[in-house]
Amino acid sequence: MIISYFLTGSYNDADNDFELTIRKSLHSEDVNDIQYYAKLEDVSSSDHLIKETEQPSFNLCLSDIEDFIRDNSIRFYGKNRTSSNTDENIDQLLQSFIFNYKQKEML
Repeated sequence: MIISYFLTGSYNDADNDFELTIRKSLHSEDVNDIQYYAKLEDVSSSDHLIKETEQPSFNLCLSDIEDFIRDNSIRFYGKNRTSSNTDENIDQLLQSFIFNYKQKEML
């Protein structure tokens, strides 16, 4: 299953947009062997930043992405799902990630 989001935000204090694509797949015939692949792609700036990660949980993908956005002065303001596929757990985790990251910046 592939889920994609359009993320509004900023890069180096300039408005910028990003696309986040998440692929959730089984790595074997074991139902508990789920693998998450996430790709964050800058769709606005001339730098065309890209971060790809593959982890056994979506939280670990978000942890990798958090390091990347911190190192590149990226902020997110909101998200819009652009795919017809949905996963409520992923949606809630992403929403919390964006909100909590904003809160950390304010401290």
